[in-house]
Amino acid sequence: MGWHCITVWECELKPAKREETLNSLEYTLNHIYLQDRSLHKQYDLMEDEEHLMAAEDV
Repeated sequence: MGWHCITVWECELKPAKREETLNSLEYTLNHIYLQDRSLHKQYDLMEDEEHLMAAEDV
């Protein structure tokens, strides 16, 4: 279904680690977003191609 799960532990949000955790979270979310957008573009291009039909009209 395209869902992604990210676990953020409470200890990773303490002041000593918070900035590093948020930077890592930002990187991960951007990576997921760009990857998903790339896949959608590939599927959009494939929909235009006629040879993808699995069965012909009768």
